[in-house]
Formats: sequence, structure tokens, C-alpha cells
Amino acid sequence: MSVFLPRRLQYSLNGDARDVAHEELLEFTSNIVLLGEAGGGKTKLTKWLGSPDHSGHVRCTARQLINGDGRQLLGNHRVLVIDALDEVAAKADGDAVDLTLRALRDAGYPQFILSCRLSEWRAATMVEAIREQYGDAPLQVELRPLDAEQATAFLTDWLDDSARAEVVVDHFLERNLGEWLGNPQTLLMLGDVARLGPLPHTTKALFETYVNLAWLEHNDQRPNAPLQALGKTAVLDSLGAGFAALILTGSTALSDQPRHTIDEGDLPKAEVSALPDATNLVAALSSRLCVGPQERRTFQHKRIGEYLGARWLAKHADTPAKRQAVLG
Repeated sequence: MSVFLPRRLQYSLNGDARDVAHEELLEFTSNIVLLGEAGGGKTKLTKWLGSPDHSGHVRCTARQLINGDGRQLLGNHRVLVIDALDEVAAKADGDAVDLTLRALRDAGYPQFILSCRLSEWRAATMVEAIREQYGDAPLQVELRPLDAEQATAFLTDWLDDSARAEVVVDHFLERNLGEWLGNPQTLLMLGDVARLGPLPHTTKALFETYVNLAWLEHNDQRPNAPLQALGKTAVLDSLGAGFAALILTGSTALSDQPRHTIDEGDLPKAEVSALPDATNLVAALSSRLCVGPQERRTFQHKRIGEYLGARWLAKHADTPAKRQAVLG
């Protein structure tokens, strides 16, 4: 995806809602917490903010900051752009922020822009933790969904077909499913589906259609392709177990490394393979539904990870006690 679309953001100041363009974040002098839905474009925006074109800003992930040298990461820049707080494994709410604040303290308390998935942000406790260290509360800025015009531009770039992009956007607007158009990650899935056939009418149909298109390995034409031999059910069951394990533990990737040498935040493939219906996990991770080097794989889209993880949980939470344990 080559295009970076202008984005709008919203925040509240003294009870008044304010709307700003993404470029204006570069001029803010307060610390910022950048919030958005999964797949909403937070990472792409932090990469733009921390690009070499903006000499005062530099980007890292929260995990890189926590495990690295904050002063070295900051260098001679003024603002540290920290992505993916929600992907830091934490035992309790607030732990990820505390770890990040310790790293910021070691870096000399620089100004920051910190991105986090909206559903993972616990405003009351996390804002207070930042206030205790910095003296002032951060500005909580929410990334607004793409509008219809932006969605059309996004799909035009992805499909290289402006007419088809307009058809896709009109299809979902006419069915009061415009919220699907506001999320770049969902739009990518819609674009892939739109290339090959009829457009879905429900969320379930969208995920099912996309999974049906993408579950095979990257080179599914080679003779004796392993996933083709395993079959779709075995592959999706194994991926569901792996993705559920990643999401429920707050982990980042499934690794070839054993437990005693593994990177913090990863899970050993060998251990996850012992879950029900996960026997074929190692082979299944060659699917196009996964990304990353072969030795360290994760889901291509978090929403697909959640869909397949929920599918696996629903299959195996087959008693009231198991369902209660999952909900707990």
C-alpha cells in the first residue's frame, strides 16, 4: 500500500471537542496518547510522524523502548514516537504504561507520542500514572475513521481501479455498513475480496470469504503444497489455536525458540502446538494469513486473528465451565 492518506483526529480540551489534521500533531508541545481501533492506521501514522522528513521526531515500538536504551533511541530528536503500547505483554492493567514510563525516565523524560489500541487503554489509571511522572496529563487524541472519499482513494490505490473502488464503497454505504469503510485493515480485506467475486453482505461473510481466499501458503501452486495436503479445516483450526494463544496472553509472535531463550512477548510454537487441534500449527503458519519471518510468525491482520481465535474458542469451549473460564 503506497499511499498515505490525510487523517483527521479528535480530542477534547476543557470539555470542547477539537478536530485536527494529522500534520498538526507535529506542532503539539504536550505529550500525546494516540488512540484508535485495531487496524485503524495507528502504526502507519506513527511511521509518518517518525519519518526522517520530521527531524524532531523519531519512532520506536513500546517493546523496543522497554527493552532498549531510550537515550540512544531518542538521539538528538525532541519527541519520541512510541507505537503499539497494547502489544506489550503485561500481567495487569497499567503494567505496560509503568514499564514504558520507567524507560522514559531513563531517557530523561522526553516529550512523547504514544499509540495504543482504544480497547486496551485504561484512561483513569494510565493517565494518572503519566501525570505522576510528567506533572501534566497527556492529551488523548483519537484517530477518526476514514470517510467515504478517503476510503475510495484508499481502495483505488489498492485495486488500481477507481471504478471498482467506487462500486465497493457504494455497496457498503447502501447497506448501512459504512463503518467497514473507516478501517484501513478492513478495507484491505474488502479490496482483496472485491478483486475476485461478489461483495459480502455481513461481517461473518466478509471474514469467511477473505479466509477462503488467503488460507493457502504464499506459493500455493508448487507441487505437493503442504497446506493443500492438510486441508482448510486443519489449517484454520491450528491457526485459530495459535492466534487465540497470542491474543489471550498479550503476546506478539509464535517463535521457533524454546522457552528459556525466547524473546520476551513471544510464545514457543512447540508449546502452542500441544493445544487441541493445533498439531499442524508449524505447517499452518506458512499460510498467507500469517506474516513475519518463518522462525517468528504472527497474524496478518489482528481482526483475522481475533476471528479465527474466536472460532477455535467457540469450538472447544463446549461446556458451561469452559465457557465461563473463557469469559473470565
